[in-house]
Amino acid sequence: MKTLGFRSKNIISILLAIMLIITNISVCAFADDDEEIFTITFIDGVTDDILSTQYIPYGGRAATPRIPQHDGYRFTGWSDEFDFIECDMDIYAEYEEIIYCTVRFIDGVTDEVIKKYTIEEGEGVTAPEPPKHEGYVFTGWSEEELDEIYSDLDVYAEYEEIVHYTVTFIDRLTDDVLAEYSVEEGEKVEAPEPPEHEGYIFTGWSEEFDYIDSDLDVYAEYEEITPVYTVTFVDSLTDEVIAIVTVEEGESAEAPEPPEHDGYEFIEWSKSTLSIYEDITVYALYEKIDLSDEILLGDANEDSEVDSADATTVLRFVAQLEDLSDSAKLNADTNEDNEVDSADATSILRFVAGLGL
Repeated sequence: MKTLGFRSKNIISILLAIMLIITNISVCAFADDDEEIFTITFIDGVTDDILSTQYIPYGGRAATPRIPQHDGYRFTGWSDEFDFIECDMDIYAEYEEIIYCTVRFIDGVTDEVIKKYTIEEGEGVTAPEPPKHEGYVFTGWSEEELDEIYSDLDVYAEYEEIVHYTVTFIDRLTDDVLAEYSVEEGEKVEAPEPPEHEGYIFTGWSEEFDYIDSDLDVYAEYEEITPVYTVTFVDSLTDEVIAIVTVEEGESAEAPEPPEHDGYEFIEWSKSTLSIYEDITVYALYEKIDLSDEILLGDANEDSEVDSADATTVLRFVAQLEDLSDSAKLNADTNEDNEVDSADATSILRFVAGLGL
Protein backbone atom coordinates (compact mmCIF):
# COMPACT_ATOMS: atom_id res chain seq x y z
CA MET A 1 0.00 0.00 0.00
CA LYS A 2 1.27 3.41 -0.92
CA THR A 3 1.26 6.18 1.66
CA LEU A 4 -0.12 9.60 0.65
CA GLY A 5 2.60 12.17 0.52
CA PHE A 6 2.72 15.46 2.32
CA ARG A 7 1.63 17.32 -0.81
CA SER A 8 -1.44 15.14 -1.20
CA LYS A 9 -2.34 15.72 2.44
CA ASN A 10 -2.19 19.51 1.98
CA ILE A 11 -4.51 19.37 -1.01
CA ILE A 12 -7.03 17.37 0.97
CA SER A 13 -6.84 19.83 3.90
CA ILE A 14 -7.43 22.82 1.58
CA LEU A 15 -10.44 21.14 0.02
CA LEU A 16 -11.86 20.38 3.43
CA ALA A 17 -11.35 24.00 4.54
CA ILE A 18 -13.23 25.25 1.46
CA MET A 19 -16.10 22.88 2.20
CA LEU A 20 -16.28 24.10 5.82
CA ILE A 21 -16.52 27.73 4.75
CA ILE A 22 -19.31 27.01 2.23
CA THR A 23 -21.45 25.01 4.66
CA ASN A 24 -20.62 27.27 7.70
CA ILE A 25 -20.08 24.21 9.86
CA SER A 26 -16.99 23.07 11.58
CA VAL A 27 -16.04 19.62 10.54
CA CYS A 28 -13.10 17.90 12.01
CA ALA A 29 -13.23 14.85 9.79
CA PHE A 30 -10.02 13.44 8.58
CA ALA A 31 -8.15 15.16 11.38
CA ASP A 32 -4.84 13.52 11.80
CA ASP A 33 -4.08 12.74 15.39
CA ASP A 34 -0.46 13.10 14.57
CA GLU A 35 -0.92 16.86 13.98
CA GLU A 36 -0.80 18.20 17.49
CA ILE A 37 -1.44 21.93 16.85
CA PHE A 38 -4.73 23.34 15.47
CA THR A 39 -5.68 26.87 14.47
CA ILE A 40 -8.70 28.32 16.28
CA THR A 41 -10.03 31.58 14.86
CA PHE A 42 -12.61 33.65 16.76
CA ILE A 43 -14.62 35.89 14.43
CA ASP A 44 -17.09 38.77 15.15
CA GLY A 45 -20.44 37.61 13.75
CA VAL A 46 -21.54 41.20 13.02
CA THR A 47 -18.42 42.71 11.41
CA ASP A 48 -16.54 39.51 10.41
CA ASP A 49 -13.49 40.95 12.13
CA ILE A 50 -11.07 38.38 13.55
CA LEU A 51 -11.18 38.67 17.30
CA SER A 52 -8.49 36.16 18.13
CA THR A 53 -6.33 33.48 16.48
CA GLN A 54 -5.11 30.75 18.76
CA TYR A 55 -3.00 27.63 18.21
CA ILE A 56 -4.23 24.88 20.41
CA PRO A 57 -2.87 21.36 20.73
CA TYR A 58 -5.10 18.37 20.28
CA GLY A 59 -7.55 18.09 23.21
CA GLY A 60 -6.70 21.53 24.53
CA ARG A 61 -9.09 24.38 25.33
CA ALA A 62 -9.17 27.73 23.57
CA ALA A 63 -9.23 30.91 25.65
CA THR A 64 -12.40 33.02 25.39
CA PRO A 65 -11.60 36.34 23.71
CA ARG A 66 -13.08 39.70 24.65
CA ILE A 67 -16.64 39.89 23.38
CA PRO A 68 -17.23 43.11 21.42
CA GLN A 69 -20.36 45.14 22.07
CA HIS A 70 -22.50 46.46 19.22
CA ASP A 71 -25.28 49.00 19.45
CA GLY A 72 -28.57 47.38 18.55
CA TYR A 73 -27.24 43.85 19.05
CA ARG A 74 -27.14 41.46 21.94
CA PHE A 75 -24.43 38.76 22.23
CA THR A 76 -26.08 35.32 22.44
CA GLY A 77 -23.08 32.95 22.48
CA TRP A 78 -20.39 31.27 20.38
CA SER A 79 -21.12 29.22 17.28
CA ASP A 80 -19.10 26.24 18.56
CA GLU A 81 -17.72 24.86 21.77
CA PHE A 82 -14.00 25.06 22.29
CA ASP A 83 -13.35 23.09 25.44
CA PHE A 84 -11.80 20.12 23.53
CA ILE A 85 -9.95 21.02 20.36
CA GLU A 86 -9.42 18.32 17.80
CA CYS A 87 -9.30 20.27 14.53
CA ASP A 88 -8.94 23.75 13.07
CA MET A 89 -12.04 25.84 13.82
CA ASP A 90 -13.64 29.19 12.96
CA ILE A 91 -15.77 30.16 15.92
CA TYR A 92 -18.19 33.03 15.49
CA ALA A 93 -19.47 35.41 18.14
CA GLU A 94 -23.22 35.24 17.51
CA TYR A 95 -25.61 38.15 18.07
CA GLU A 96 -29.29 38.86 17.79
CA GLU A 97 -30.58 42.23 16.77
CA ILE A 98 -32.19 44.16 19.60
CA ILE A 99 -35.68 45.37 18.69
CA TYR A 100 -36.71 48.59 20.43
CA CYS A 101 -40.25 49.64 21.17
CA THR A 102 -41.49 53.17 21.69
CA VAL A 103 -44.13 53.64 24.39
CA ARG A 104 -45.86 57.00 24.57
CA PHE A 105 -48.16 58.06 27.39
CA ILE A 106 -50.62 60.61 26.03
CA ASP A 107 -53.02 62.98 27.79
CA GLY A 108 -56.53 61.99 26.68
CA VAL A 109 -57.81 65.54 27.14
CA THR A 110 -55.05 67.61 25.48
CA ASP A 111 -53.41 64.90 23.30
CA GLU A 112 -50.05 66.02 24.66
CA VAL A 113 -47.34 63.41 25.23
CA ILE A 114 -46.91 63.03 28.98
CA LYS A 115 -43.87 60.75 28.78
CA LYS A 116 -42.03 58.72 26.14
CA TYR A 117 -40.02 55.53 26.72
CA THR A 118 -37.75 53.58 24.38
CA ILE A 119 -37.40 50.04 25.67
CA GLU A 120 -36.16 46.71 24.45
CA GLU A 121 -38.76 44.31 23.13
CA GLY A 122 -40.34 42.30 25.95
CA GLU A 123 -39.53 44.79 28.67
CA GLY A 124 -42.15 46.65 30.70
CA VAL A 125 -42.76 50.25 31.73
CA THR A 126 -44.37 52.01 34.66
CA ALA A 127 -47.10 54.53 33.89
CA PRO A 128 -46.36 58.12 34.90
CA GLU A 129 -48.55 60.28 37.14
CA PRO A 130 -51.57 61.39 35.09
CA PRO A 131 -52.10 65.15 34.84
CA LYS A 132 -55.08 66.74 36.55
CA HIS A 133 -57.70 68.72 34.62
CA GLU A 134 -60.38 70.91 36.09
CA GLY A 135 -63.80 69.51 35.27
CA TYR A 136 -62.44 66.00 34.60
CA VAL A 137 -61.64 62.95 36.71
CA PHE A 138 -58.95 60.45 35.72
CA THR A 139 -60.44 56.96 35.20
CA GLY A 140 -57.37 54.93 34.14
CA TRP A 141 -54.99 54.15 31.27
CA SER A 142 -56.19 52.81 27.92
CA GLU A 143 -53.76 49.87 28.22
CA GLU A 144 -53.51 47.95 31.48
CA GLU A 145 -50.86 45.34 30.62
CA LEU A 146 -47.53 47.13 30.54
CA ASP A 147 -45.22 44.43 31.95
CA GLU A 148 -44.16 43.00 28.55
CA ILE A 149 -44.24 45.13 25.42
CA TYR A 150 -43.48 43.80 21.94
CA SER A 151 -44.46 46.69 19.68
CA ASP A 152 -44.74 50.47 19.62
CA LEU A 153 -47.59 51.54 21.89
CA ASP A 154 -49.59 54.68 22.62
CA VAL A 155 -51.20 54.60 26.06
CA TYR A 156 -53.87 57.24 26.75
CA ALA A 157 -54.77 58.74 30.09
CA GLU A 158 -58.55 58.41 30.07
CA TYR A 159 -60.81 60.93 31.77
CA GLU A 160 -64.47 61.36 32.50
CA GLU A 161 -65.97 64.80 32.38
CA ILE A 162 -67.36 65.91 35.73
CA VAL A 163 -71.00 66.92 35.32
CA HIS A 164 -72.22 69.80 37.48
CA TYR A 165 -75.81 70.60 38.37
CA THR A 166 -77.34 73.73 39.86
CA VAL A 167 -79.25 73.38 43.12
CA THR A 168 -81.33 76.42 44.06
CA PHE A 169 -82.91 76.86 47.50
CA ILE A 170 -86.01 79.10 47.42
CA ASP A 171 -88.29 80.61 50.07
CA ARG A 172 -91.80 79.27 49.30
CA LEU A 173 -93.49 82.31 50.90
CA THR A 174 -91.45 85.07 49.25
CA ASP A 175 -89.89 83.27 46.25
CA ASP A 176 -86.55 84.74 47.32
CA VAL A 177 -83.46 82.68 46.37
CA LEU A 178 -81.85 81.60 49.64
CA ALA A 179 -78.76 79.93 48.12
CA GLU A 180 -77.50 78.50 44.83
CA TYR A 181 -74.87 75.79 44.51
CA SER A 182 -73.00 74.12 41.64
CA VAL A 183 -72.74 70.45 42.62
CA GLU A 184 -70.94 67.50 41.03
CA GLU A 185 -73.18 64.68 39.85
CA GLY A 186 -73.81 62.21 42.64
CA GLU A 187 -72.76 64.59 45.40
CA LYS A 188 -75.00 65.96 48.13
CA VAL A 189 -75.52 69.57 49.14
CA GLU A 190 -75.94 71.25 52.51
CA ALA A 191 -79.13 73.26 52.88
CA PRO A 192 -79.00 76.89 54.04
CA GLU A 193 -80.69 78.08 57.21
CA PRO A 194 -84.40 78.59 56.41
CA PRO A 195 -85.69 82.13 57.14
CA GLU A 196 -88.23 82.73 59.87
CA HIS A 197 -91.64 84.27 59.14
CA GLU A 198 -94.02 85.62 61.74
CA GLY A 199 -97.14 83.51 61.97
CA TYR A 200 -95.52 80.57 60.13
CA ILE A 201 -93.46 77.56 61.11
CA PHE A 202 -90.85 75.91 58.85
CA THR A 203 -91.87 72.29 58.09
CA GLY A 204 -89.03 71.10 55.83
CA TRP A 205 -87.64 71.17 52.27
CA SER A 206 -89.66 70.21 49.21
CA GLU A 207 -87.01 67.88 47.73
CA GLU A 208 -84.32 65.43 48.83
CA PHE A 209 -80.77 66.59 48.04
CA ASP A 210 -78.51 63.74 49.21
CA TYR A 211 -77.75 62.61 45.62
CA ILE A 212 -77.85 65.25 42.91
CA ASP A 213 -78.35 64.01 39.34
CA SER A 214 -80.13 66.98 37.76
CA ASP A 215 -80.75 70.71 38.19
CA LEU A 216 -82.98 71.12 41.22
CA ASP A 217 -85.18 73.78 42.84
CA VAL A 218 -85.68 73.11 46.55
CA TYR A 219 -88.35 75.11 48.39
CA ALA A 220 -88.48 75.96 52.08
CA GLU A 221 -91.98 74.83 53.09
CA TYR A 222 -94.00 76.56 55.81
CA GLU A 223 -97.23 76.02 57.69
CA GLU A 224 -99.30 78.87 59.03
CA ILE A 225 -99.36 78.98 62.82
CA THR A 226 -102.86 79.11 64.34
CA PRO A 227 -102.85 81.61 67.25
CA VAL A 228 -103.58 80.20 70.70
CA TYR A 229 -105.42 82.20 73.36
CA THR A 230 -105.86 81.82 77.13
CA VAL A 231 -109.26 81.77 78.79
CA THR A 232 -109.08 82.27 82.58
CA PHE A 233 -112.08 81.30 84.68
CA VAL A 234 -112.31 83.21 88.02
CA ASP A 235 -114.65 82.94 91.05
CA SER A 236 -116.21 86.38 91.39
CA LEU A 237 -116.82 85.89 95.13
CA THR A 238 -113.30 84.80 96.12
CA ASP A 239 -111.27 86.03 93.09
CA GLU A 240 -109.68 82.58 92.98
CA VAL A 241 -108.75 81.14 89.57
CA ILE A 242 -111.00 78.19 88.87
CA ALA A 243 -109.31 77.02 85.64
CA ILE A 244 -107.08 78.22 82.78
CA VAL A 245 -107.90 76.89 79.30
CA THR A 246 -105.90 77.44 76.07
CA VAL A 247 -107.69 77.25 72.73
CA GLU A 248 -106.77 77.89 69.10
CA GLU A 249 -108.10 80.97 67.42
CA GLY A 250 -111.80 80.64 66.59
CA GLU A 251 -112.28 77.61 68.83
CA SER A 252 -114.52 77.50 71.91
CA ALA A 253 -113.42 77.06 75.53
CA GLU A 254 -115.30 74.64 77.72
CA ALA A 255 -116.22 76.24 81.05
CA PRO A 256 -115.38 74.35 84.25
CA GLU A 257 -117.86 73.44 86.96
CA PRO A 258 -118.44 76.61 89.04
CA PRO A 259 -117.73 76.28 92.79
CA GLU A 260 -120.66 76.30 95.21
CA HIS A 261 -121.10 78.86 97.96
CA ASP A 262 -123.59 78.66 100.82
CA GLY A 263 -126.18 81.35 100.51
CA TYR A 264 -125.32 82.00 96.88
CA GLU A 265 -126.56 80.58 93.64
CA PHE A 266 -124.46 80.44 90.43
CA ILE A 267 -126.14 82.51 87.74
CA GLU A 268 -123.83 82.48 84.66
CA TRP A 269 -120.37 83.17 83.31
CA SER A 270 -119.56 86.81 82.66
CA LYS A 271 -118.56 86.23 79.00
CA SER A 272 -119.28 83.83 76.20
CA THR A 273 -116.52 81.29 75.57
CA LEU A 274 -117.56 80.53 71.99
CA SER A 275 -115.18 81.51 69.14
CA ILE A 276 -112.22 82.88 71.09
CA TYR A 277 -110.08 85.48 69.30
CA GLU A 278 -108.17 86.99 72.26
CA ASP A 279 -107.08 86.29 75.81
CA ILE A 280 -110.06 86.75 78.13
CA THR A 281 -111.01 86.44 81.82
CA VAL A 282 -114.43 84.95 82.56
CA TYR A 283 -116.04 85.32 85.98
CA ALA A 284 -118.45 82.96 87.66
CA LEU A 285 -121.37 85.19 88.66
CA TYR A 286 -123.48 84.44 91.74
CA GLU A 287 -126.68 85.77 93.29
CA LYS A 288 -127.25 85.80 97.02
CA ILE A 289 -130.10 83.59 98.13
CA ASP A 290 -132.82 85.50 100.12
CA LEU A 291 -133.36 83.44 103.25
CA SER A 292 -135.38 86.04 105.14
CA ASP A 293 -138.61 84.04 104.83
CA GLU A 294 -136.93 80.92 106.16
CA ILE A 295 -135.09 82.48 109.15
CA LEU A 296 -136.03 81.25 112.63
CA LEU A 297 -134.11 83.50 114.99
CA GLY A 298 -132.31 81.52 117.64
CA ASP A 299 -132.57 78.16 115.81
CA ALA A 300 -128.77 77.79 115.53
CA ASN A 301 -128.89 74.00 115.10
CA GLU A 302 -131.72 74.27 112.54
CA ASP A 303 -133.99 71.75 114.23
CA SER A 304 -136.96 74.15 113.89
CA GLU A 305 -136.96 74.79 117.62
CA VAL A 306 -135.33 77.42 119.82
CA ASP A 307 -134.03 75.95 123.05
CA SER A 308 -130.93 75.82 125.24
CA ALA A 309 -129.26 73.47 122.70
CA ASP A 310 -129.19 76.38 120.24
CA ALA A 311 -127.35 78.51 122.82
CA THR A 312 -124.85 75.69 123.27
CA THR A 313 -124.38 75.49 119.46
CA VAL A 314 -123.69 79.22 119.32
CA LEU A 315 -121.15 79.03 122.13
CA ARG A 316 -119.38 76.07 120.42
CA PHE A 317 -119.24 78.11 117.19
CA VAL A 318 -117.79 81.10 119.08
CA ALA A 319 -115.22 78.73 120.64
CA GLN A 320 -114.45 77.41 117.12
CA LEU A 321 -115.52 73.94 118.12
CA GLU A 322 -118.26 73.75 115.52
CA ASP A 323 -119.05 75.35 112.20
CA LEU A 324 -122.37 76.77 111.07
CA SER A 325 -123.99 76.91 107.70
CA ASP A 326 -124.85 80.29 106.21
CA SER A 327 -128.55 79.76 107.04
CA ALA A 328 -127.69 78.64 110.61
CA LYS A 329 -125.62 81.80 111.02
CA LEU A 330 -128.62 83.90 109.99
CA ASN A 331 -130.74 82.08 112.59
CA ALA A 332 -128.07 82.41 115.31
CA ASP A 333 -127.61 86.19 114.78
CA THR A 334 -130.47 87.04 117.14
CA ASN A 335 -129.45 90.67 117.60
CA GLU A 336 -128.99 91.00 113.79
CA ASP A 337 -125.62 92.72 114.06
CA ASN A 338 -124.19 90.44 111.32
CA GLU A 339 -122.04 88.61 113.84
CA VAL A 340 -122.57 85.42 115.78
CA ASP A 341 -121.12 85.78 119.27
CA SER A 342 -121.84 85.09 122.95
CA ALA A 343 -124.40 87.91 123.01
CA ASP A 344 -126.51 85.85 120.62
CA ALA A 345 -126.25 82.85 122.98
CA THR A 346 -127.44 85.05 125.87
CA SER A 347 -130.41 86.23 123.77
CA ILE A 348 -131.36 82.61 123.05
CA LEU A 349 -131.24 81.71 126.77
CA ARG A 350 -133.38 84.76 127.60
CA PHE A 351 -135.90 83.60 124.98
CA VAL A 352 -135.95 80.11 126.46
CA ALA A 353 -136.53 81.65 129.91
CA GLY A 354 -139.48 83.57 128.54
CA LEU A 355 -137.77 86.92 128.70
CA GLY A 356 -137.94 87.39 124.88
CA LEU A 357 -135.16 87.89 122.32
